[in-house]
Amino acid sequence: MSMLNFIKYLKFDKKIFKGAIVFIALVALIIVYSGALAGTHDFYPNDKVSSMNVKEAVNSSGDYPYWFPWMMGGIPSVHSFQNVSDYYFPNYFFKALNFLGMPWFWNFVLHLFFGGVGIFVLLRKLNIDRFSSAISGMAFSIMPHVTAMLVYGHGSQIMTIVYMPWVFYSYLRLRENTSLSNLGIFSLIIGLQILRGHPQIAYYTWLMLGLCLLVDLIFFLINRKIDIKFFLFTIAGLALGVLSSLSLYIPSLSYLPYSDRVSDGSGGMGFENATEYSFSFGEILTFFIPSYYGFGNQSYWGSMTMTNFPNYMGILVLLFAFYGLIRYKWTVFKWFLLVCSSLFLILSFGGDFYRFLYDNLFYFSKFRNPMYMLIVVQFCTVCLAAMGIKMVFKDLRSKKIFLPIFLGISMFLFCVIFLIFKETFSNSVTSDDIKYKYRSSFVKQYPDIDLDIIEDYLASPEYSLIISKHTKLVQSMISSDINTLAIIVAFCFLGILITFFIYQYFKSSNYLMYILSALIALSVFFDIFVVNQKLMYPENTNHLSKKVADNYLDFYDSKIDNLALLKETETYVSSDVVKEIKSYEGDDIFPFRILDPKRAHSNEWARHQ
Repeated sequence: MSMLNFIKYLKFDKKIFKGAIVFIALVALIIVYSGALAGTHDFYPNDKVSSMNVKEAVNSSGDYPYWFPWMMGGIPSVHSFQNVSDYYFPNYFFKALNFLGMPWFWNFVLHLFFGGVGIFVLLRKLNIDRFSSAISGMAFSIMPHVTAMLVYGHGSQIMTIVYMPWVFYSYLRLRENTSLSNLGIFSLIIGLQILRGHPQIAYYTWLMLGLCLLVDLIFFLINRKIDIKFFLFTIAGLALGVLSSLSLYIPSLSYLPYSDRVSDGSGGMGFENATEYSFSFGEILTFFIPSYYGFGNQSYWGSMTMTNFPNYMGILVLLFAFYGLIRYKWTVFKWFLLVCSSLFLILSFGGDFYRFLYDNLFYFSKFRNPMYMLIVVQFCTVCLAAMGIKMVFKDLRSKKIFLPIFLGISMFLFCVIFLIFKETFSNSVTSDDIKYKYRSSFVKQYPDIDLDIIEDYLASPEYSLIISKHTKLVQSMISSDINTLAIIVAFCFLGILITFFIYQYFKSSNYLMYILSALIALSVFFDIFVVNQKLMYPENTNHLSKKVADNYLDFYDSKIDNLALLKETETYVSSDVVKEIKSYEGDDIFPFRILDPKRAHSNEWARHQ
């Protein structure tokens, strides 16, 4: 088939092509997680090893135990969410696919694709074009925050997150047409998200919904038209969603008084414990330069106790979101996105406003890690980015001079200024900054020790060398990130700029738009993919520049292999400890035992004999 005939074929089947565009999210997911899709390998962080041990113990037993004696001195299984998946109805569908031969990791991939499709249909509901919606859907499904939660063992969290766009899609359907069928869809989505078993993310979704209802109410009052039926149906939908989940949550709520989530004596877990993993204002820099505060693990030097990843969401996603903010029309939902993202960003800092909600908002004090609120910021940002991409296409066709001005300023800032002052940016992180992180860690770990002893220890030749290596690593990573950032912005925005000036000379301008859409999609994907590779394969230096790789190896030294997350499934789950437990014989045999005298595996604490 000649190229001309192929183009004609595309033109003939353009409806199919436009409908299939949503599958770029699935393609992106397959590329990102290619190492785990065959079932021969999987990601094994400590948290996942813990759950694997429990699963192995349960599968080896004839009956499901209602009491787990090996965890925290003993806990009830149902009440502590240990079998939460049994209450999540789609889990049985994935179990069937797994029985038929589909590797279990596809469960997570298909959920993430479901989330990407959710962004797509939500944005289409907001009258965003297919290309812009699909690109944002892809970005949401491979967002580094989501990727980190998955590869570090927080599967229920990412499977709860993917319902966020569907909740708002069903909400908008109900607002548009307040009918029983739309009420049913809304309550079903609410119920499924709650049943997925991550109350904190579901709670944040409800906070978002409450904020959206407030924005809607304000605009209803401005327009002097209040839809009482819509508000009643929304409340009814939320109530039905909660009722459908009571079989899971009533046991959990009855166990709550005995949980460490109410350990402060006033019904909460303690403000300091709850906000230990708070984002900091300075770490907003990681939205632009992902490695500015290190890249997680031991290289991280920020204010949190530790983290495994930067909260990067893509420089292009941010720039397109900013363009959408200033160019897209001010709809009710756009106001909601702006207010919601600003509010949750402030809450992620864990400051006075967080304290106010901690003290006054129902059940808010039971949650920790304010940093988790950034997923809401990222949800809002990808929606705004779709609005921005739509306006890029619209302004390009109508030859709006604002577009090349914006592109020029962005390239000047991120491709010229950043490169000129690259050394200034990298050297802004000093050994004193790194030393302060180590000092803070020691003070927290040993609160009663004399500060002079800590200072003497940090001034020792051994620790001075570690701090020096750490500083060099972070500085080289910042420099490398700026190079990558400049290339990505230049590649994408130069393509848009060139298209702006040659667009009028093309008769078949639609095909030029297809090419430009592909350019934007590839640029957005590559921008996030680069960060995901570092996040998923922290032991692999092949994706690092030579200088960064050398500093990386020098800093981690022989411990670098311990960073590996992706491991063979058949060889990892068995160990000498497991064999010792399974072969144990004695007069005091119990169905479940604890045995790990040599601590041969981190978190190897729950095995069935």
